[in-house]
Amino acid sequence: VVRIILDVVAAAASEERAVPAWVLSGLVAARGDPWDAGPQGEELRATLLCQLLRAPQNCVLAASIPEVVSYLQQAGMKEKEDTLWPLKAYLLSGETPDLLRRGARLVARQCPDALEVPVRYKRDTPSLEMKHDLRNAWTTVLVTSGWAAFRAWRGVLDVPAVLTMGKAAAGALLGMSALEGLWRTEEHMIQSARYYEDARVMLPASAATCLLRCAVWTWAFRYSVVVPFAFCRLVKDDFLDAYRSFE
Repeated sequence: VVRIILDVVAAAASEERAVPAWVLSGLVAARGDPWDAGPQGEELRATLLCQLLRAPQNCVLAASIPEVVSYLQQAGMKEKEDTLWPLKAYLLSGETPDLLRRGARLVARQCPDALEVPVRYKRDTPSLEMKHDLRNAWTTVLVTSGWAAFRAWRGVLDVPAVLTMGKAAAGALLGMSALEGLWRTEEHMIQSARYYEDARVMLPASAATCLLRCAVWTWAFRYSVVVPFAFCRLVKDDFLDAYRSFE
C-alpha cells in the first residue's frame, strides 16, 4: 500500500497533492509496518509528509491540526540499524531533523504564525533516496562478485585461485555496471514526456536503444553477468524496491 501511495504522490504535481485532514493526522500518528520497521520507517514517514506539504492547501490544513504541528516541532531522531555490519547499519540508518525542519518551513511559508521553524542540523547520512540507491548498488555488487568468483573457483583456494576469482569478479562488475547504466538510461528515456508524446523521437530512440542493447550484451556475455543481472531484475530489485524515488 505504501508503495502505491508513494507512486501516486510522486507522479502528481505539487498543487494536485491536496488531501483531507485525516490523511495528514493519520500519517503522523500511524503505527506498525512500515513506520516501525527499523530506523528508516520514521524517515519514510517524514519524507512522505514533506511531499504532501509541497501542496499549499495541505500546509494551511496542517497548521490547523495539533498533531501535525506537534510532530513538526519535535527534535527528530538519528538512529542506526542494530547490526554488526557497519556498512549495513549506515545504509539502513534513519534521521529526520532536516525533514521536520523542511516540513515546518513549508507550513510557515503559508501560515507564518502557526509554528516555529526548528534550528537547522547537518545530516550525518545521505538522503533516504541516496541510501536506498547505495544499498541497491551494494547488494548488486555482492551478488555479481559472488557469482563470478564461484564460477571461477576450481576447488583449490590458493593465491593463484584467489587472483583468478578476483579477476573474474572485476570483469563481472564491469559488465554489470554497463548493463545497469544502460537499464537506467532506458528507464529515464521511456519515462520522459518527449519520448512518449512525439513519435519522431520515440521510434528512432527505440531503434537506437535496441542496437545499443545488442552491442552491450554481446560484450557483456564475455563475463559472468547474465545470471546476476537476471536475478537482480527478477528477484532482488522487487524485494528491495530498487527503483523507488523519494523525491
